[in-house]
Amino acid sequence: MIILQVQCQRLSLPWKLKENVFALASMMDGCGQIRTNGRFALTCNFDNLTNKIKEVAARISSARIVDNTKYEQNDDAKVEVHVVFSVAGGTGAGTFLNMAYIIKKALFNQCKTVGYAVLPDVFEQMQNHGMERVKSNAYGAL
Repeated sequence: MIILQVQCQRLSLPWKLKENVFALASMMDGCGQIRTNGRFALTCNFDNLTNKIKEVAARISSARIVDNTKYEQNDDAKVEVHVVFSVAGGTGAGTFLNMAYIIKKALFNQCKTVGYAVLPDVFEQMQNHGMERVKSNAYGAL
């Protein structure tokens, strides 16, 4: 946790609340419904994420359907990226705007990006514990 706190301070992230630094050490299973943890993780992994998006888009764009003549690749078509995220938790609520920016930047704005937000009521039905920040996360994210 001390390493993450130092890293957080060194990166000079003014939006990272001091009250939320305690949760950085437990991000192995998600962001613990703390939006700033999502932004922190995305910021620290910006280059890796950008490269992964480029790699996956290149694989999709070069796909050839050899055995099925029913389908044909449209070489002029843009890659479509569909992002499904929850505004109630920490990971989705903290990263959906940044993620859209990273996708557009990685693909040189040559893609169609569509977002699907899972709202708090749906999120609450999927989980049965730890729902204390659900509504406030959604409110803060939107």
